[in-house]
Amino acid sequence: MPDGSEQDLLGWELYLTRLESWAAQLGHPAAQPQAEGRDGEGPDQSADVLSPESPLSGPLPGELQERARAVLDSLNRASERTRMARLDVGRQLSALRQVPPRDSGEARYLDTSG
Repeated sequence: MPDGSEQDLLGWELYLTRLESWAAQLGHPAAQPQAEGRDGEGPDQSADVLSPESPLSGPLPGELQERARAVLDSLNRASERTRMARLDVGRQLSALRQVPPRDSGEARYLDTSG
């Protein structure tokens, strides 16, 4: 059976592995297969990406600091991609709100050039 320091190391390694997986899922959602709901009508709520729980052990061991920095960088890049996607969706929704209602009598045009 591993001693306390080995157990701490294993706990942190497992945590970092889970964070790496989480970052990959957040950073590249198109690469992850969408789980269909029971009725086939979209993603299953149980497939939502949840952050992993941190280990209840002591501080991060020194030998894992470089790996932890890499995971943090990956999470920061995923966060930035998510922020940019949110801004893009906001612009698209704003454009849709500017379309006059069908019964307004105003002409509606589709801008295909962007």
